Formats: sequence, C-alpha cells, structure tokens
Amino acid sequence: MIEFSNEDKEEFIKAIDELIKQVDDCILRNKRTKQGKISIEGSSSQNIKQYLEFIDKKYNYSFKIAIGNSGGFLNSDSWIMFARNDLLKEGLINGKKITPTKRGLYIYSIFWLFRR
Repeated sequence: MIEFSNEDKEEFIKAIDELIKQVDDCILRNKRTKQGKISIEGSSSQNIKQYLEFIDKKYNYSFKIAIGNSGGFLNSDSWIMFARNDLLKEGLINGKKITPTKRGLYIYSIFWLFRR
C-alpha cells in the first residue's frame, strides 16, 4: 500500500482538481461540432502531469491521462490510469507501456468530489 506524504497528497489532489477543471472548462466553452460533441480545444493534460510526476519518481508507478480523443472531442469518460512499473516491465498488464484495453481485469476507485 502506498502511503503518501502530506505534500504528495496535496499534489495528487491538485492533479484530480485539474482534471475536473479541464473537463469543466471544455463544457463551459460549449464549442459544439456538427456531431454534437464538446470540443477539447485549449485543454491540455500537461497541467495535470506536472502534479503527478512524483508518482513515478517516488512510488514507481506510471500514469496516463485522457481528457479527449484523437478527434479533438471531450471523452464521455475522462480518466487517469495508474500502473506499477514492475508489472509493466514484466508484461503482466498489457505491454511495456500503459495502455487502456478492453481485455483483462479492471478495478475502479470512485470518489465523489464536492466543491466548496
């Protein structure tokens, strides 16, 4: 089990808050296409990544973030995925780099986030 320091907890919470902010910003811009999908124009996962770099360095986990899809639209479900580096290297998950797939076992942790 990972036990984050208080500083790491704050960084992790900032990353989750930034993910929520990015999705909210996409919706607020309300840029719709002919397909009726919300544009992700102007959003970036880089703002989220800066808060999660400690995970790889200190805890040996890789992460991947998805806000939008390759078509430039907001995903129906935006996410951050984490995987232990040793499992990736051994090929025990689904390769040497973190990649979502429909094969395998998925465990989801759901948190309700309430804004003040």
